[in-house]
Amino acid sequence: MTNQFSVLLCRDCCCGTDRKHPGFDHAEQRRELEEVINSSGGKLHIVKCIDACSYSNVAVIRRPSGEKVWVGGLANMENHDELCRFLAGDTAQPLTPVLEKCSFRPSLDSQRAESKCDSKRIPIHGS
Repeated sequence: MTNQFSVLLCRDCCCGTDRKHPGFDHAEQRRELEEVINSSGGKLHIVKCIDACSYSNVAVIRRPSGEKVWVGGLANMENHDELCRFLAGDTAQPLTPVLEKCSFRPSLDSQRAESKCDSKRIPIHGS
């Protein structure tokens, strides 16, 4: 079975900005995520604000099962590196302890913003 998954990487008002996260290399983060996700059979989608700014930098992992896992605090290299290691493996597995600490339950507004990605034909699974 293929490890089809996708990741929404928020890049808009605060996620991915030097204004909120000065000194963090957002472009390198995107390159590293794209490389590991593509080599693992997934797809990276860069999206506008998904309304989870208090958890900035945010990614939503859309697992093969359809489950959506929200992780934040990714402007921290330890968390970013752990996310890359996780995405290189079987994304159906439980989150690692580091990523579990980064995970959060999104607000209804965040869920609505994320669901708009579906209407823009960004698949839950890698295409």
